[in-house]
Amino acid sequence: MANFNFQIIRVTPDDKQRIGAFLHVAYYPDDPILNAMNVKKADPSQDEHELGIIDEGYSYAAVDDDGVILGILLMGEVNRDTYSDRRKEMETCSSEYFLKVLKFYETMELGAKILEVSQNDKGIEFHVAAVLPTARRKGIMRALFQHGTEVAKNNGYKLLICTCASQFTANLCQSLQWSCVYCQPYIYFEQDGERVFKNPTPPHLYPRIYTRYL
Repeated sequence: MANFNFQIIRVTPDDKQRIGAFLHVAYYPDDPILNAMNVKKADPSQDEHELGIIDEGYSYAAVDDDGVILGILLMGEVNRDTYSDRRKEMETCSSEYFLKVLKFYETMELGAKILEVSQNDKGIEFHVAAVLPTARRKGIMRALFQHGTEVAKNNGYKLLICTCASQFTANLCQSLQWSCVYCQPYIYFEQDGERVFKNPTPPHLYPRIYTRYL
């Protein structure tokens, strides 16, 4: 790890194309949510959703000396309007599986009631975190989380939020002393009387929401 060089740079809307390509290599194939739903290929509506986070200006990437993206952390603000905006997105979503994903996140968020409990009007959420398969276990995601924490603090935010679909992300939050405020087994999520996640893959059996106060 000592000889593994990378730097963290801010991601801009000009980077959306290559971030999109990165998602299809390093994020979607290992996403426990998509795997538990047997989704083999992400829908363009999900790409649009994830890449839209970049427009908020709080997203970062770890790159090597040649500028190759090794890891990403897409962050955005959560406020009192976020959940109504999510509802509007669901009303226009044309992808059957991604609509279920959005409803899943809504269920988690409504269950946790983070803003109400924290008495904060807003916070920064770590939405998408991923590292290239060949660059994992080298401290990249930890460095991105630590950098994102400093960015949030420097911009006046007092609350950090991370919904962890992956057990590995949950382990990282735990090691960084974030607090788990919501947890429910994948197999308990139902929509229209049917189980949404029929094949959760160990160790990713319990999605969690973690928070940290700054």
